[in-house]
Amino acid sequence: MTRPDMVSVLSQGESNCGRKALRDLKWRQRQTGKTMYELEINADHTLVLQQNLASENDGTGTGGTVWPAAHMLARYLAKRRFPSGWTCLDLGTGTGAAGLSAAALGASKVALTDLSHALDMARVNVERNDSNAEVFALDWSNPRDSEAFDLVQQYDVVLAAECILPKLYPLEPFVGCLDNVIGPSTEALVAVELRTWHEFDPKSRFVELCASQGLRVETITEGLDPDFIADDLEIWRVTRGASTEKQHDWVQVTKWDADEVRLDCDLKEGRFSVSHVQQRNISERTWPSSIASSRAVVTGFWDINRGARVLELGSGGGLAACVLARLGCVVTATDLPANLPHLEASLARNGVLAKVQVRPLDWSQSPASVVPFLDERWDVLLLNDCAYDAGACVHLARTVAALCYANPRMQILVANEPRTALEAFLRALGRFDWCPLLAPCLDASSALWHVDCLPPSRQPCAAVALYQS
Repeated sequence: MTRPDMVSVLSQGESNCGRKALRDLKWRQRQTGKTMYELEINADHTLVLQQNLASENDGTGTGGTVWPAAHMLARYLAKRRFPSGWTCLDLGTGTGAAGLSAAALGASKVALTDLSHALDMARVNVERNDSNAEVFALDWSNPRDSEAFDLVQQYDVVLAAECILPKLYPLEPFVGCLDNVIGPSTEALVAVELRTWHEFDPKSRFVELCASQGLRVETITEGLDPDFIADDLEIWRVTRGASTEKQHDWVQVTKWDADEVRLDCDLKEGRFSVSHVQQRNISERTWPSSIASSRAVVTGFWDINRGARVLELGSGGGLAACVLARLGCVVTATDLPANLPHLEASLARNGVLAKVQVRPLDWSQSPASVVPFLDERWDVLLLNDCAYDAGACVHLARTVAALCYANPRMQILVANEPRTALEAFLRALGRFDWCPLLAPCLDASSALWHVDCLPPSRQPCAAVALYQS
């Protein structure tokens, strides 16, 4: 997969940001295009930072220039009071702006860290500003291997400015690094420029990942310098909670390629994984909707009681059925007769075949194919990406309508990529006046609506639409 161009990615994120960016602020324009960046921390301290204006295009990376979030963080540090002798670790230091600001403000020991090939500007700026900060290589995947921890075993403050660039750098290693370096009394300050792509919200994903590690994320709203803020800049405080218990249940995609999809599900009751071995047939592949619906169920956004009788249409590889079975639901997974061997093999591979009933249901043959299901009680009807062919949506709607007529109290849950076929299905279902209205889940968090770990063939992916009765 070709690595995306940094400039175009950043521009895309900025143009898609839903907040109004205050680009006319003088402090953001004053340094544009200058090799030397004068960062006024406060009335007593000003840093002169050398920049590499071509770093985004010459392979050095995004750390060759001072980003507005780093400037905002420096001004915030100047307004804070830290205890005497406080220590500071700067992650993804780039030019060293954040960490050098901490050193200028009295931190006793400061470690500026980045990948080894990205440390030149930091070293130059330490010397230029006659700072006591020290420079170390640090890889987020193995932070404790860095010599920075020979200097201080546990830092009081961890700084990270403009490290949230998920289209360039995965979020998981960064959060894993924070989990490694944040102790019981450590405070991490993460300064970001908000960039929201239509298919992915980095902030929601960051909060979700931190919660999975027992880390609490708060957006700082007080103590900011009013002359150095903007609508699209934020500082997040990350701390370790009073306990290491997960703050909520979560689902993480840990693998998705041409061969296999794997989900890790973490609940208060315990952790489990489900996987699906991909095949060439489209009905035997994992689609984003099954990931979104699994998240909705595990996190409790879709409230399905343990023991609920769930009927899933078009189960495909059975990923959602596996999750529901592990959560204690009584699941019946259905699909075309030709697809059932693959479905059964997937359920067996995940150890839930004995817990899931597998039956044929071809909605193109409705109502005949649905008749065997009408005499049974169903609490939940689940549809994952069943609306993919506009021509078949009338048959799908008839099947759902027949089940609704037989089970008037049944809850309907739909996860589907937005397509013309989805609109056709909703219109067709609306013709049956006994069917409940399917309402979009407008208050669903973006972590549920968006699937952020997709194989190259699925990039970019539209948001998954969630509907429920």
